[in-house]
Amino acid sequence: MRKLVPILVGFAVCAGIWEAVRVGLKLPEVVSPSLVSIAGALGDKAGYLFLELLFTIGESLAGFLIGSTLGCFVAFLFILSTFFRQAAYPIALMIKATPLIAMAPVVILWFGSGLLSKVVMSSILCFFPVLVACFDGLRSTNQSVVELLDMYGATKSQIFWKARIPSALPSLFSGLKVALPMALVGAVIGEYLSATRGIGYVIANSSYHLKTPLMYGALFLVSATGLILFLALILMEKKIAFWKDK
Repeated sequence: MRKLVPILVGFAVCAGIWEAVRVGLKLPEVVSPSLVSIAGALGDKAGYLFLELLFTIGESLAGFLIGSTLGCFVAFLFILSTFFRQAAYPIALMIKATPLIAMAPVVILWFGSGLLSKVVMSSILCFFPVLVACFDGLRSTNQSVVELLDMYGATKSQIFWKARIPSALPSLFSGLKVALPMALVGAVIGEYLSATRGIGYVIANSSYHLKTPLMYGALFLVSATGLILFLALILMEKKIAFWKDK
């Protein structure tokens, strides 16, 4: 319970600053609605927003799983083959350096304006952080442990699963914690640009019709969802890589 106090204080401070700036600068309601108006919009559209948010979460988690799996797989290949790493790493860097907003029209052209293109966008954003984190983790395995296992006759497969994977897990989870919020970002960007479902579509549609309380409410839901997913991943990390903090 004590850990929640700083979080609640932070939210309270942000809410106070929001209202102080809005009132102090006399901003119109259409530009900066009051928190009461935003809460009212969330209450009025609660059922609708919940369904759209679930749709976006589904896209995000699918993209996260696909992008993370591909990132780990390519990291394994990097460990196995120096030639493959030297050939593929520049391509991965080029993809990472290209803004998603610039790639979005191509992704939509290739995969359509439906769910698949949003999953692809999320996967693209997840891929590189997981690739780097997993590769660094696998590469940082204690060589003394590897040599000891080799001396006792362990196979390469046994060394990989018994030494390299446990060594890589803390680093991998660091990459996953970066990738998970990015998966949500990718899905929302895709929905904002071309969709008829999802919380990104709600943000775009309410912005177009100047329903700013609903727009800010949807933005808050996205942010809160990202925080909840991040905290869930931290709990998972503590269960799986329990030795990290010891």
